[in-house]
Amino acid sequence: MSSGPGGAPGLEGDDLARLIDRGAALGVERLYITGGEPFLRKDIFDLMQRATATHGMEVILLTNATLFAGRVKEQLATLDRVRTRFQVSIDGACPETNDAIRGAGTFVKALEGTRLLADLGFEVSLTTVTTEENLDIVKRSGATSQHLMWSHKRGRALEADNGFFPDNTALLAAVLRAADAAEAESVQLDNLETVKRRVNGVPGVKYDLGNAGWDSLCVYADGSVYPSAALANEPSLVCGDASRDDLRRIVETSPLIAKLRKATLAHNPAVAKDPFRFLTGGGDLEHAWCFTGDFLGADPYYPITLALTRRVMTGDRLRHGRRRACRTARAHAALELCAVVRRRQAARQDARVLRRCGRPAGGGALLPHEVRRLGHQPHPAGRHRPLLRLRLAHDDGEHSAG
Repeated sequence: MSSGPGGAPGLEGDDLARLIDRGAALGVERLYITGGEPFLRKDIFDLMQRATATHGMEVILLTNATLFAGRVKEQLATLDRVRTRFQVSIDGACPETNDAIRGAGTFVKALEGTRLLADLGFEVSLTTVTTEENLDIVKRSGATSQHLMWSHKRGRALEADNGFFPDNTALLAAVLRAADAAEAESVQLDNLETVKRRVNGVPGVKYDLGNAGWDSLCVYADGSVYPSAALANEPSLVCGDASRDDLRRIVETSPLIAKLRKATLAHNPAVAKDPFRFLTGGGDLEHAWCFTGDFLGADPYYPITLALTRRVMTGDRLRHGRRRACRTARAHAALELCAVVRRRQAARQDARVLRRCGRPAGGGALLPHEVRRLGHQPHPAGRHRPLLRLRLAHDDGEHSAG
């Protein structure tokens, strides 16, 4: 669906159903449906059911969550809770910041829609395009995760010039605050979780640039195919026309897709000396292209990825250190408890010995002849313990050792 007013209305339902079928034949496991607003389509539930029920795909639908009434609300309850997830677009922590971008009243409606989805049992993530006005975002809607998006330097964001490109220093500080707030509220910050999967992933795996053209493709509202949704509607990046050509043939013959699959950060001088480059992927090639016109150009948001990577690595080390300290403290506490028990046992034994000698408790150390008479020997620490006798049994008889 087109995301612009007066844009293309989108492909016919039969064409979209055919694309879902062809995607399934190619092994597509996850289908993103975005817009515009997908719930403006009357056939949206049929398409989602075709993907989830017929082909077993996971469907992630991006919505503004403001149209959940009447028929839409009723049909939401029919969707698969396991295979269907939602991303709700909210661009501010309050109506003042959100509604300035998305329109009056949308903040309250979006929160109500998000709570409805959560109450129905769906997994919901809030998606926010960061601007200078909404850097401090608080998540209080029933969503289980928050996803922050950095603006691409193209389209209406570039034309508007209204704060969609905040200073990286301020943006990084806000992202780290969001990470702290998410951790405090037990909410996942998707950006951080992605980094965790890479840093704590399978040893030896290298991450090289992005997944555009590898495991992602975008079919736009007019049927044009692009390497990813972030690059949609850019004439120079069209890979083919899915409304006229077979999706498999487009993937196999597109020169642009072939170029992206040959691209590697090993040829990117911007990160050549970065020791983290194969953990981070070396930056986002989509942002690199949007800002420089080159897929191997510098990603201006790369310092944020790098900072999150370091946070994950040092955070894990600190958590391991805290766990190690707790284990050590517990071990010390156990040893101290054992020592206390032993001291008490020794004190009770000493009291019994003194009573046998007819002496009051606390009457001083035993005299040597008392020790011999009672069969005790002084303990090195000044206590007393019984003489031990060890009986060793052999085939030729019994022998005792004192």
